[in-house]
Amino acid sequence: MNKERILKKGARAAKIATIATVFLAITKGVIGFLSGSLLLVADAIHSAVDIAAIFSSWFGLKISQKKYNKKFPYGYYKAENFATIIASFFIFYAAYEIFLESYDKFFVITDFKLPLLVLTVPLSSAVVSYAIAIYEDKVGKEINSQSLVANAQESKVDVVSSLVIFGGILLAYFKIGYIEGIVGMGLSFMIIKIGYQNAKIAIYSLMDASPDKELEEGIKELILGIDDVKDLSGLKLRQSGLFVFGEATIKLLKNMNVARAHDISEIIEIKVKESFSQIDALSIHIEPYKTDSIKLLIPVKEDNGLDSGIVMHFGRAKYLLFITLEDKKISSFYVKENIYFDKDIQVGLLVSRNVLGEKVDAILTKEIGEIAFHLLRDSFVEIYLIKVADVKQSIEDFNQGNLKKLEKSTHLSNK
Repeated sequence: MNKERILKKGARAAKIATIATVFLAITKGVIGFLSGSLLLVADAIHSAVDIAAIFSSWFGLKISQKKYNKKFPYGYYKAENFATIIASFFIFYAAYEIFLESYDKFFVITDFKLPLLVLTVPLSSAVVSYAIAIYEDKVGKEINSQSLVANAQESKVDVVSSLVIFGGILLAYFKIGYIEGIVGMGLSFMIIKIGYQNAKIAIYSLMDASPDKELEEGIKELILGIDDVKDLSGLKLRQSGLFVFGEATIKLLKNMNVARAHDISEIIEIKVKESFSQIDALSIHIEPYKTDSIKLLIPVKEDNGLDSGIVMHFGRAKYLLFITLEDKKISSFYVKENIYFDKDIQVGLLVSRNVLGEKVDAILTKEIGEIAFHLLRDSFVEIYLIKVADVKQSIEDFNQGNLKKLEKSTHLSNK
C-alpha cells in the first residue's frame, strides 16, 4: 500500500470514528441534562474530548497527505503528532472540569428522572465504544498511526468508564451517597492518564526519539543478514507521523568497488521497506571494514621475496609482492609476475584490475598514474607513498604510520 492510500485510509477511519463518537456525546449529554445525572453529563464531556482527539487525528492525517516540497523536504507527516498534542490539552481541560463537578456532587444526592433511559445509555455506549476501539486499533496498527492507536486505547477506556458509570448511576439511584462524586473523580483521573500518554507519544516523535526498539532490532538483523555486509553501526530511527525515517552505516570490505557497494545499499533499502511498511526512507552510509589482518602490495623488480628491490612505478613493475600482516607482523607473502608490465597503453588500468582480484587492502609505491589511482581508491584500496626502496623498511614505516596516504595520483597518465 502506497503512502497516499495509507494516509487516506487513516483519515477515513478517523472520520467514521468521529461521527460515531459525536452521536454518543450528544445522546449522553442530552439525556444526562434532562435526567439530572452528573455521571452521564461527565461521560458526555468525556466523549466530547474523544471527538477533539479523533478530529485532531483526522486533521493531522489530512495535512500529512500534502506533497513534500522545498520548504518541507520530509513532508507534512508530523502534522499528526502536532494534532495529537493539541488534542491532549482538550483532554486535560475536560478532566479538570469533570473533577470540579464531581467534587460538588459529594454533598448532593441526585434525584433521577427517566431512570430506565439513564441506565440504558451507558450500556449502549459501551457496545458502540467497543466497536469503535476495535476498528481504530485495526486500522491504526495496519498503517502505523500513533494517534489512531491512542484513540483506540481511549475508546477501550470508554467501554470501562461506561460500565463503571452504569454501576455508579444504579447505586446513586438507590440514594447511596458520594457515589457520583467518587466515580466522577475516578473518571477524571483516568482521562488525565490518557491525555498524558497521548502527549508523551507525540512529543517523543516531535523530538525524534527512537520509535521502537523491536523495529530497530528487526532492521539490524535484516541488514546484517545481507551478503557482503560485515558490520553495522549508527542505526538511527525517527518517527514522523505514520512513517519512520532512518539512517545507518554499513561496513564493507575495502576492496569492494563503488558500483557493488551502491548496489548493496539499494538492496538494503528495498528489503527494509518491504519488510517494515512504516519505513519511508533509510539512508545508507558506507565505510570500509577494518580488521587486524591487512594485505599489502609492493611493486618490485625481481622475485626475491622480502629482499626484492622496489621499482619506481606501480604499473611498470615486473613483479608484484603481496604481504599479509597480522597485528602488524608479517604472517605470509608471495610474489606474482606482472603480465602487463610491458604493455604500451593502459598498463595501469590492466594491472589494477588484476590486483583487485587479490583482495588487496593497501598499496605501497613511489609513483602511480591517474587511472590506476582512481580505480583502486574507488574500490577502497588505500595507496601510500614510500620513502625508501627497501621492502622491509617500507613495511615498518607503514606499521608506524610514517607513510603519507595519497589523495591524488603522482602524475596524470600511466607510463
